[in-house]
Amino acid sequence: VVLDKVEDIREARRKVIIDRAKEILHKWNIESMPTVDEVYKQISDTMKIGKVEKYGPEELPAGPELESGKEIIIVEGRADIINLMRCGILNAIALEGAKVPETIKRICKEKEATALLDGDRGGDLILKELLQVTNVRYVGRAPRGKEVEELSCKEIAEALDAKIPVT
Repeated sequence: VVLDKVEDIREARRKVIIDRAKEILHKWNIESMPTVDEVYKQISDTMKIGKVEKYGPEELPAGPELESGKEIIIVEGRADIINLMRCGILNAIALEGAKVPETIKRICKEKEATALLDGDRGGDLILKELLQVTNVRYVGRAPRGKEVEELSCKEIAEALDAKIPVT
């Protein structure tokens, strides 16, 4: 018996696997890898916020999903709506003043309403007015001294999580 050579076939299999992986990666780079422009377009489409709509006879600023949702969020102004939409909350409507419009009174009867108000004296006054003329179910507040339009998405989520029932 004469031994010509000892060969490790595991090394040969590794080489076949590596070659096949290179081939697949090369094919993926050529065929399906998106260009920089395509990646940018996809990201920018995701980040686009909808347009603030007008709702009711008073043409109050509102998010695009106000009608379709069973819950709504009532905020003080248009800038608050824009900030909520930036954070993905699209079922909000703005009061646009201290006097509660008829549209808000009507929609509070139809849907479960949460008031998300600024953490200032104006927020306190609006809360008193809302509690007198509507049936708002929950109240969330921005931290003391801050306005909803200034909050980050995390702070908005925390304020909504910390909402309390009116009862």
